[in-house]
Amino acid sequence: MSPARAWCLIAAGGDRQYAGNTGYEDDPKSIYQYDSSVANHKQLCVGDYVLIRDKSRLLGIACVEEIETGSQLKSRQRSDG
Repeated sequence: MSPARAWCLIAAGGDRQYAGNTGYEDDPKSIYQYDSSVANHKQLCVGDYVLIRDKSRLLGIACVEEIETGSQLKSRQRSDG
């Protein structure tokens, strides 16, 4: 098993500068969702530590207990201009 790493994750909710997708259904107290469009998405591992923040403050610190994987389609919001 590789040594644990620490990551800073952003829980932006609906108040996002980039709105290219519909966001994620995060609950910083229990779940953080992300997909393959997130930088370093393959690097996060069980046992890693995460600092979860929003735009202005630290929301919490946790150790990753489980990572669920799956596949589904995700809508993208793109302009034609």
